[in-house]
Amino acid sequence: MAAQTVDLYERRAGQASFSDVASTQTNSAGAFSFTRAVTTNAQWYAKAGTATSSIVDQSILAAVALRPSSARPKAGAKVTLSGTVAPSHAGERVALQRLRKGRWVTIARPKLNARSRFAVVQKMRAHAVAHFRIVLAADSRNARSVSRVVVVSAR
Repeated sequence: MAAQTVDLYERRAGQASFSDVASTQTNSAGAFSFTRAVTTNAQWYAKAGTATSSIVDQSILAAVALRPSSARPKAGAKVTLSGTVAPSHAGERVALQRLRKGRWVTIARPKLNARSRFAVVQKMRAHAVAHFRIVLAADSRNARSVSRVVVVSAR
């Protein structure tokens, strides 16, 4: 049915109840859509007249970035692995992992500062090739989030 009002209800992480956040009209085919920007996990449902949709869960990944101070350090040199998490998870810990024998092993658990940033220093052995990543554990606001893999090759 065309021109029927559809209301969108949302419950973001940490909220106790749903809120009416948007309305739209159906098109001539009875279809509708909503566009919303979200940075945390949320649940949604739509309502038109007496009809109510099922609840949809939406898990959102945090943006987790990792970068080395040098990708090709000298043997024995110290490399700083730093990065950020967005949205802010200030005060929480992330896991710095290194790939060892085909498995990801947590080697440090830095705490995110007030700007949701971290830094860890690693000493590189001669001719070592190390693969690192950062993992943010799932919580009520974001799904488990993983950075891209960073490769550091000591000369």
